[in-house]
Amino acid sequence: MLLSCKNLISDSAAPFLFIFSKTFILSTDASDRALSYILQQKDEQGNLHPIHYGSCTISESQRSWPIHEKECLAILTGIKT
Repeated sequence: MLLSCKNLISDSAAPFLFIFSKTFILSTDASDRALSYILQQKDEQGNLHPIHYGSCTISESQRSWPIHEKECLAILTGIKT
């Protein structure tokens, strides 16, 4: 049991240090109740690594917005954060 826990910890990926000179990728999603976003960057092998992520609920008035406006709000929220 201890050996398997040790293997799980040692096999996990090291924290990714982002580089400001490289391109960042912002992915967003919106629904009738919430927004979510994730900021990522590729490593030298092309694998995406999360830099920052978050989510929030939307207000009652925003729930009536068309989906494309909710998606734009998710983009703005991701950029502001």
